[in-house]
Parts: sequence; structure tokens; C-alpha cells
Amino acid sequence: MIYTGKFIRRSEPFFSQNIEFFKQPSYIMQVMEFIQHPKIFEILEMNEQVKREKQFAGYNLFTISSYTFYLENFHSDIICSLLDPSGLHNEGYIFLNIFIEYINKSYDRKIDLGKYKNVTVLRERGRLDVWIKDESSKHSIILENKINDAPDRDDQLLDYYDYAIRKDYKVDAVIYLSKNGNKIAPAQNRIIEAPIINVGAFTNTKNDMMSGWLKPCLSAAKNEDSRSFLHQYCKLISHLSNTKMENEIREAFYQFVDQNNAIQTIEDLKNLITALPEYRAEKFGELVTEISPFKKRFRWQRNYWIFERFKNRDDNYKLDVFFENTGGAKVVMWNTEKNEKVGYETVKAILQEIGLLERFNGTSLYNGLTAEFDISDKYPSISSVDNAVLQFVLLVFKNLKNSFHE
Repeated sequence: MIYTGKFIRRSEPFFSQNIEFFKQPSYIMQVMEFIQHPKIFEILEMNEQVKREKQFAGYNLFTISSYTFYLENFHSDIICSLLDPSGLHNEGYIFLNIFIEYINKSYDRKIDLGKYKNVTVLRERGRLDVWIKDESSKHSIILENKINDAPDRDDQLLDYYDYAIRKDYKVDAVIYLSKNGNKIAPAQNRIIEAPIINVGAFTNTKNDMMSGWLKPCLSAAKNEDSRSFLHQYCKLISHLSNTKMENEIREAFYQFVDQNNAIQTIEDLKNLITALPEYRAEKFGELVTEISPFKKRFRWQRNYWIFERFKNRDDNYKLDVFFENTGGAKVVMWNTEKNEKVGYETVKAILQEIGLLERFNGTSLYNGLTAEFDISDKYPSISSVDNAVLQFVLLVFKNLKNSFHE
């Protein structure tokens, strides 16, 4: 199909009185061209990759154990512990040296490693987040952590610099660390006689803290505890910073939509997708004609069928079938004559008797049980879901009719 690069632009409502408009081959062609454009496939593939990476990175000890990783001090404590040569990692100066080499290489600095051989790393000394200072050379590096986007005080960096100078330490660099590099150090009211270096924790580039420092530390770590700790922290940083990658995808889509005047086509597609459950229910209703042992059916909502008045002794059963925006569907059987607990047990007994109890493996709903049909490996498409629902409902009717003769 040849893509023309032009899309229909309209001002009337989506479902206008002249519904025949949407049946026009030219309109359908425009929509199909948009859906099948190679750039759309590329953007969707990028989006799927980010979703997979986000899901993978989201599973780490820090995110599943507590909420503390959202706090600014949490990251400062971890970074301080890694930089500290006497830290519990028992790796000596390896991580600190890699950090200084990373700053030198990635940000064109010339910090002398020889000036950092007798180092103490402090937290919240003089309100500094992390202060790397050498007791012998009197050289130091200030690190201000903004990974969680904490606000800046006026002249905050200047105050930290002045504090170090008052303590007779030369400041070789002020590291301003943000989550994805978008937040940069604010201007100070006086020039700081030390380079201020804006560093992103994760920007998906070779100069970010993840690639330039944490991963080299992971490779250089000599003990398993350090490697495990660094691996988990790398996953956390990636998880927190994936917004930048998501925004890059949104920007690519924005540019494509803008260049092709496609916003109205997208709006139409959204409306068509929203209308799909209704259409699926319509097709389902056309194919289900024999509903015995139920006596009545009706369309409760546009996407929702109810089959009712199947009576057994003093119980009255209903079967609900509804189609969802996600592409899935649910089938619910329940007892309208009994309260929730008793109703649940009666439905369970009925389904056990007709051999379909295990198929109703969803959550209990109201006074009954649910069978769930979701897009999955088992049902990879909407049509496979719809066909499975149809065959399942017909089987329910058949088995009920055979077991409970009128």
C-alpha cells in the first residue's frame, strides 16, 4: 500500500447523522494507511520494548520491599556507601576511583586521583548530601543528589561550596545529580570557583551515571554481595528513569502526527476502538439464538448481554456476558434469589454438576462465579476471545439443558 502522507480532516462529530461517511472507501483507505504506516510500527515496537524493560527493572529488592526509594536520602545513603573506601562493600577504593575516572572521562575534567588516597566520605555534613574529602591533600568533591526531583534552595550549591572552603578544602567539582539529566543546577548569586557538572543517573547514554559508573563498578566488584547490591540498584535507577525513554517515544509520535495532520484520524480510531465491545456484543447476540434453559435475554448495556429466568427449585439463575475495552470478555453465572454466600455455593454446585466448575476460574462476583477470557497466549486475538466466549456460552446452555430438564 502506498502511503500518501495526507489524512482526512473533519470538524463534524465522530458519529454524525451521516454515518455513511465512514463507509466510504476513501476514508477507510486513509485509516488503514495510517495504521499500516512503517513509522507507526516502529513507534509501537519502541514502546513495547520500553514496557518490557520497565517491567524487568521494576522487579528489584528496593521497589518490592518499601517506599523508601522515593526519598532523597535513600539514594544519597547508597551513593555515599559505594563511594566510601571504608564502606561495608569491602571493595576499598575501587568504586571511588571508578567514579573519579568516570567524571574525568565523561565530563572532560582532570581531577587527580593521587589527591584522593586518604578519603573520608560524609553524609549531610554542613547539609551537603555527599562530601568526598581527602584528609591529606585537602581536596574534595561535592555531590548534590536530586534523583527524586527535590526543590533547590536559593544559592544551595554556593552554600555548600563556601562550607567546604571554610573547612580549608579545595573543591575540584560540584556534581549535580538528577534522575534523567533534565534537571540542571540553578544559577547562583556568585560564581563558584569549581566546575558544576550536571549528571543524569540514567539517560540511556554512555555518559550517564548508570553506564559510566554503576555498571563499571558492577564489573569490577570482587565479592558477590557487592555485585548483587549493585545489580539491584542499577535496576532501580533504570526503573525510576524510564520516563525519558517514554518521552522520546511520545516525541516521535508527536512529530509523526504533526507532520501528517493525523490528529483527527487518531481521534476516529480511538472512537472506533471504544465502540468495539459494542460491536462484539452485537455479533455475539446474532449468533446466540437458542438460550434454553434460560427464558429471557436482553441487552443490559451496549457491550453486555444478560440471560435470565433459569429456575431450579427455589433458585433463579442468570448468566451475564460482557465484552471489555481491553479485548477480553467475562462470563458470570449467579443466583439472584440468594445472598452472596449462599448464592455462591448454589452456583458452584450447579457448575460442578454440569462439569464446568473448573472453567469458571475467575474471581467470585456478586452471588456467583466468573469465567475470564483475556488476550493471552491461549487467546492471542480479539476474534479468538470472541469465538471462545461464544463456544463456551453455548456449552453452558447445552450442559444445563441436558442436566436440568424442564
